[in-house]
Amino acid sequence: TSEFAKHATIVHVDIDPSSISKIINAHYPIVGDIKEVLKELLEELKKENFNTTFKEWHETLKRYNELYPLSYEDSNEILKPQW
Repeated sequence: TSEFAKHATIVHVDIDPSSISKIINAHYPIVGDIKEVLKELLEELKKENFNTTFKEWHETLKRYNELYPLSYEDSNEILKPQW
């Protein structure tokens, strides 16, 4: 079993019903087009005055980018997997 987010609540959205909970059991299985599902979910969250700006999450990502910038060492090697 995975240790990553082992206490997470799983929401699985897939247009193919046979894919729902195929690998990991979903607490909230939703069959539908992800684009439409997310639009509807966002509207419902706004009705409940849910904070949809994710300011804290964006600040966390910014800190991670400052601590661990995406970079690589320049070299004269011909093959560069970063490209």
